[in-house]
Amino acid sequence: GPDDDEGSNPSQPEESREAMTTFYEVGEHSVRQEFRRESATEEESGERRYADVVASQLRVEVTRSTREMVEFEVIGVDVSFANALRRIMLAEVPTMAIERVYIEENTGVMHDEVLAHRLGLVPIKADPKDFEELHDPDDATDVNTIVFGMEVHAPPNEYRETGGLLEDELQMRAPGGARHTTIVNSDRLKWMPQGDQESFLDYAVTPVHDDILLTKLRPNQSIALEAHGCKGTGKDHAKFSPVATASYRMLPVMHFLQPVTHDRATALKARCPMDVFDIEDLTAVAARPKNCTVCRECVRVIDDGR
Repeated sequence: GPDDDEGSNPSQPEESREAMTTFYEVGEHSVRQEFRRESATEEESGERRYADVVASQLRVEVTRSTREMVEFEVIGVDVSFANALRRIMLAEVPTMAIERVYIEENTGVMHDEVLAHRLGLVPIKADPKDFEELHDPDDATDVNTIVFGMEVHAPPNEYRETGGLLEDELQMRAPGGARHTTIVNSDRLKWMPQGDQESFLDYAVTPVHDDILLTKLRPNQSIALEAHGCKGTGKDHAKFSPVATASYRMLPVMHFLQPVTHDRATALKARCPMDVFDIEDLTAVAARPKNCTVCRECVRVIDDGR
């Protein structure tokens, strides 16, 4: 009738219209999507949600960790999960990086835009959890912005070239000489604490490396600037990516169709360029499968074609 709600279905009772929920059945080599009513239970379906399956199977083992690199094994999940971790590390983990550069003076050969771009790519040693996101440059405060200053003046030319003698050449390339080049590295960036940053930060904000080349200056050239850094992620700009690169590869699994023994085992071990194989009880074994690069040298003919 005209008083019925628009779009209603009188023929279907209200209590029978149940919301549908998406579930995933995780197989050995695939994930199948399935729609079920919310009233259905896991006991009734005999299936588990994808997150539960991953949580019960996932295992992470760190095999190598240094200041510059971390290598770990992800066990119990398929390759799509490893690729998701890789993409998250590249684009979703926040860091601090220089976003805006205010140049007061630049008489060097490098253009302002190029210098600002190089400054933005300098990794900054600052914990992003200590800062908030900056959405508008006009709202910059000590809780969302870090400030660096840099002022470099190359020594003026105090000597004149008098001849081609070695002593004259060395003098020309010494500070104050006509051919002296001043190297400007990232250690020239000096942190300028703003507001209460010195009180709520228990560390000094600095570049991760102090020997990153920014530019070069000839005698009597100068650079004076102020750089502002903020919080961001790699999906906004590559300078915010916390890793230089992130990659993964499948772990090789090696099975011998028949035992390789004696001289053939020795030949197999010598043939492998990655030192994957060892000899135990005169029989070849894959002792270091992670070293394998699938070069296939091990499956080539060893001696008499067998």
